[in-house]
Amino acid sequence: MNQPILGILQVESPKDGIVEKIFPVDGAHVLEGETLFQLDTIEEDRALERIRLSAGLIGVEENYLSVAQVALRRRVFEIAVELTKAYVDFANRKLKWDHDAVLTRTAAPIIEWQSEAGVTKANKEYEKANLALESFDFNITQAKERTRLIKEELPREERHVQTKIAQSALTCPRTGTIALLIGKSSFVKKGHILCTIK
Repeated sequence: MNQPILGILQVESPKDGIVEKIFPVDGAHVLEGETLFQLDTIEEDRALERIRLSAGLIGVEENYLSVAQVALRRRVFEIAVELTKAYVDFANRKLKWDHDAVLTRTAAPIIEWQSEAGVTKANKEYEKANLALESFDFNITQAKERTRLIKEELPREERHVQTKIAQSALTCPRTGTIALLIGKSSFVKKGHILCTIK
């Protein structure tokens, strides 16, 4: 709204949008606080829909991150660590057995070399399983933090959008006679003068 010039007050659009409704007729006497125009809320409605969708996805994510669900998925990684540890133990016992067989000349040296390769492979698989478990724990921690931050932000974002929706209904700033400068379904830019009040 601009300052009155010669007693005429200009009412400006608070945002870009389409004029959905014009309540008073041109030349009508309007009262302070009376609703004059309703601008479209298409963008705000879309934003609210995205917020509601995000809130639903956060609910799914929270279920996915629940203690029981995390424990089940973590157990898969723990089993991999346990299995590879058992394989390392087996490979080491086999290497000792093969080494003893080579010393007693009941086996060729290649048998011991194969066992050494098996131990190396088993150790690498064990290391890989441990890294996967650590990565899982890290990813869960990150996901929980991300979910917490989004969950905290959604209500603030919704309040902001609701405020913008409320601003889409323009009220009369003072009592007077209205002169309409736009029509229904007009597209207006922010700051566009919609009417004057005298």
